[in-house]
Amino acid sequence: IFERAPTQAEGLYFVAFWHKDLPGAASQEFVERFTRAVGREPRHGEAIYLDATMIAAAAIRDGNHSRASVAEYVGSLGASRPPYSGVTGSIGFAPGSPRPLHMTQIVGRSTVLVRTP
Repeated sequence: IFERAPTQAEGLYFVAFWHKDLPGAASQEFVERFTRAVGREPRHGEAIYLDATMIAAAAIRDGNHSRASVAEYVGSLGASRPPYSGVTGSIGFAPGSPRPLHMTQIVGRSTVLVRTP
């Protein structure tokens, strides 16, 4: 969006599951390592992809080798298994599992976390 419509995108609001400015050791370590390796700050989707990959890897390490058993493992997070603690926070898929949403706004060629009272 920054490349295709930079002027029109300025000031738009988006909701994201994660933002690079959120506190938390895992989140900030991810930002630092990603930036060092790639040469730019991560976007929210990249943090989500990392957590998804790590959850799938945890399921496989736990002995789940079919799609059905991996899906069952993932579905158990936050229910019969503790939530997964990832870059984007605590991840659970049981009914009622919390999933914070963060308001962001496009400023220049980046986004800023909108602080709410």
